[in-house]
Amino acid sequence: MNYLLIEILSYSIGVSAFIALFKWKSIQKRDYFFIAFLWVGLLSEFISTFCIQLFKTNAVTSNIYIFISTLLLFMQFNRWGLFDKYKQLYLFIIAITSAFWFWENFIYSSIFYFGSFSRILNGFFIVLMSIHLLNILINQENTTLTKNPIFLICISFILFYTLKILVEIFWIYGLNASNDFRQSIYRIVTYVNLVVNIFYAIAVLWMPKKREFTWQ
Repeated sequence: MNYLLIEILSYSIGVSAFIALFKWKSIQKRDYFFIAFLWVGLLSEFISTFCIQLFKTNAVTSNIYIFISTLLLFMQFNRWGLFDKYKQLYLFIIAITSAFWFWENFIYSSIFYFGSFSRILNGFFIVLMSIHLLNILINQENTTLTKNPIFLICISFILFYTLKILVEIFWIYGLNASNDFRQSIYRIVTYVNLVVNIFYAIAVLWMPKKREFTWQ
C-alpha cells in the first residue's frame, strides 16, 4: 500500500464530520463531544499532512491529538451517563491520563517523538469504558440496539483502540524492525480505520434528533 492511498483513506473521517455539520441543528447536546472528536480528528489529519511535507514528521501533532481526543471521548462517555454514579472515578481517570501524557512527553521522552505508553493507557481506558457502556445498553429493558448510534460507536472504539494498543506494544518490543512487517501493520490499521470511520458516519446518521418544544 503506497503512501498516497494511506493519506487519502486517512481523510475518511471527514465523511462523518461533514455529515455532522449538515445535521448540526438537529443533533442533541449529549453527542457534541463526539462531534468535536470527529472534527479534531479531521483537523489533525490536515495538520499532519502539512507537517510531514515540511518537517518529515507529524509526531508533535499526533501526540497533541492523542491528548485532546482522549479528553473529548472521556467527556463524551460522561455525557452519555457512564459516570453518573462515579464522578470521582471520572475525575481520577482524567487526572491520571493527563498526568501520564505530560510525564511521557516532557519528562520521560519528548513531544517530538511518538509516545507509546500514553496511547496504550488511553486506549485501555477507552476500551473498558466502551465495554461497560455496551453492557449497560444490552441490559437495559425495553431498549433495542438496532440503529443505536452509541452501540455502534462503542463497537468502533473497541475495534480501533484494541488494534492500536497491540500496535503500540509491537513498537515497544521492537517488532517493527522488518519493513514487510511494518507495511503489513500499516495496511491493517489503514483498513480498520476506514471501517471505523464508516461506522462513525452511520452512527452520526442514526443520531436521534433534538426534541421539538410543543405546547400542550
